[in-house]
Amino acid sequence: MKMASMWYAINHSDIEKSMKQVIFVGINIVLWAAIAFIVCVAGGAIGGSFNEKWRFMTFLITGYSAVIMGFFRSVFYLLRK
Repeated sequence: MKMASMWYAINHSDIEKSMKQVIFVGINIVLWAAIAFIVCVAGGAIGGSFNEKWRFMTFLITGYSAVIMGFFRSVFYLLRK
């Protein structure tokens, strides 16, 4: 789902006006974290290594993608609106 269509759906819902931006940012953070986690699990399943290094790298990749792609991207999108 594109950010514009997601914002349109949230903006035109019956949610309280002050919570719309919070929900938009929260959904983006959760979606980007889930996408990164699924990609890491698929890579671990293909590579066959679910060791300590893999868990640490999965934790880092999931966290950084949630913060950078989820939080900052959605905040910058809302600033442009």
